[in-house]
Amino acid sequence: MMSYTASSSFPSSNTTCSSAVTPRFSNVTLDDEDMLNDPPPRVPSMSSTTSHPTSGSHFRAMRSSRVPPPRQSSSIRHPMNNGSANNNNNDTLQYNSTASHNHHRAATRPILPQRPPQHQHHSTRSSRIKTSTTLIILVLGLFLAICTLFQYFVMGPDSFNLPSDLDLNNNDGGSTIGDHGEEEGGSSKAKKKKGYRNENVVLFDEFGRYIIEDYDANPPFSDILPFHHNSYSYILLTLNTSTSHQGVAGIYGKPLYVFYVNRGQGIASFGVKSKDYPIMEYYTANNAYQNTALLGFRTFYKGRRNGNLLQGNKKREFLVEPFDSSRTRFSQLMDSSSSSDLNEQEESSKYPKRRMFIGANDMTIQEVDMLNKIETNVTYFNLPEEDFGAFVKRTTISNLDEKDALHLSVLDGLARIQPVGGKLEAQLKMIGRTLEGFMNVHHAGSEGDLTMPFFRMSEIADDDAAVVVEEAGHFCLSYIEYQEKDLLPIVYDTNKVFGEDTSLLRPMGLYEKSIKEILEAKQYGAARTSSAFAAVDDVTIWPGQEITITSFYGRADSITDLPNIARRITQGGFAQFKLSRARALIQQITSGAETVTADHLFDKHVEQMFLDNSLMGGIPVLLGDVDDDGRNADDDEKIKVYHLFSRRGDLERDYDNVSYIWTSGEIVTILV
Repeated sequence: MMSYTASSSFPSSNTTCSSAVTPRFSNVTLDDEDMLNDPPPRVPSMSSTTSHPTSGSHFRAMRSSRVPPPRQSSSIRHPMNNGSANNNNNDTLQYNSTASHNHHRAATRPILPQRPPQHQHHSTRSSRIKTSTTLIILVLGLFLAICTLFQYFVMGPDSFNLPSDLDLNNNDGGSTIGDHGEEEGGSSKAKKKKGYRNENVVLFDEFGRYIIEDYDANPPFSDILPFHHNSYSYILLTLNTSTSHQGVAGIYGKPLYVFYVNRGQGIASFGVKSKDYPIMEYYTANNAYQNTALLGFRTFYKGRRNGNLLQGNKKREFLVEPFDSSRTRFSQLMDSSSSSDLNEQEESSKYPKRRMFIGANDMTIQEVDMLNKIETNVTYFNLPEEDFGAFVKRTTISNLDEKDALHLSVLDGLARIQPVGGKLEAQLKMIGRTLEGFMNVHHAGSEGDLTMPFFRMSEIADDDAAVVVEEAGHFCLSYIEYQEKDLLPIVYDTNKVFGEDTSLLRPMGLYEKSIKEILEAKQYGAARTSSAFAAVDDVTIWPGQEITITSFYGRADSITDLPNIARRITQGGFAQFKLSRARALIQQITSGAETVTADHLFDKHVEQMFLDNSLMGGIPVLLGDVDDDGRNADDDEKIKVYHLFSRRGDLERDYDNVSYIWTSGEIVTILV
């Protein structure tokens, strides 16, 4: 049962209404079920002469036991009358009651009156309370957002203590080493496409390069790659680039011969034409294993971290050399440490993780230094398809710290570079000190410009009555990628870097002076063997970011050629494009022997054997007026067979005196 109280709310009118308008009931109770079952009533038209209907067509019978009959002269006052009497019948609604009302029930819906003024005041107060509550909630939400941002940027994302299933850095799918050695997570299906796994060991990356873990702690290797120290079987995979990385520069390029070993930063020697014309002095295998880490490519970081007071990290400065032999992860050093988790972490930080990626026409080394939270990746390749020969080194430096910026000054380059001055191989071994008297460093730029040094001897040091002035020279050009227009200054004075440490073991000059002070001081390159370090003064690497230093080491016929070469190599994206072209050249050669079987190692072995044999004897091409099908090649004497990309020799087969005819196009190998 539901009770309704009806009150009229009509405006004042001069018309006397005695019609069937819903009156104000003082005590009317309606049955819920009857109300739902009855259709809505039809309200009759109102007129001054119409009386209240008493027929059952408009009202249903009212139960007399429930609803008492209304009074004969019940007057209902308009709420706006404020109780004042009005003699006129305009303000009074007459309700004519008859005996039939004892058996009828009103079916009209009651009309609710307007809210009195006190209700309007109550509604205004409620809206104010709601508005105040909303503002308080917004202020609290803004405060929580500010606190969260403060925690993220100051204390780091690790402070949120996410569960393992929500940890963004957690990747159960494993990892495959990618370009520059970076790790790429993903599903197991993606891993099978990118690299080949033997048990838990990744043997190849997505570029088909062979991966060697802790390469500098393994036995030295040459042509035949020895077994992987973590695998369960021997892998006799012949690689043309294992020791003799004599790159392919394309039909119209000028390649350099490059030898490398698994020590130091890898490169043992490189030069043009033959080992008599070195840019980095040639050493046989037994000497290269000892000298490469000191006389080859070197990199020095002089850096600082400002620290974070909220985390208790203090400001720290450091001087470190990536890939130095003193921090090699030899198994004897690692096994001698305690087996506790704390000591294992300390040993892992003390001895950085290193990898080597051996490709057919490029090679990459990687070091992950968790002590200083720096990752270094160095990629080498021959510059293809250019009319000047150059060897390219790309050094990528990454900040592994997620919270603290890395402020670095960098020296990256060759510890010793040889000038151009005739056949130097025998003279460097026999009269090296006398030969230094002819050496000098010239500059292609303006006075005081250190960005384009030119290394040459004043004359060819031959025991001959004729004096031959040397015009050609070696160059070193370097820049930071995406800042190609700004060539980096080159530190060529070896004493400025190593000081009195003639063994070149420690950079004593960096202990005394900053790189900025070294660049501001006068350098000397006459009558001494020079270095070629690209210098970066105070660069900031933000958390998770990286920079890449790209350097070109090559030979030019004249010092006037250097500005033209510099304009060519400083085009945006030049180094990245040339690296992709160097890889594509090998794929074009081996495409004829592409093999797909269930054994990925066998497929790579077939391609490598084809590449080795092709480069051993050269790839034949026909020169002259050749028919489309080449049928006249044997009959026409004007048609010649020319062998491209012919290579032979390495550091262990030092008895091969290999000479390369270095022309504007490719070169021919002649065994003397």
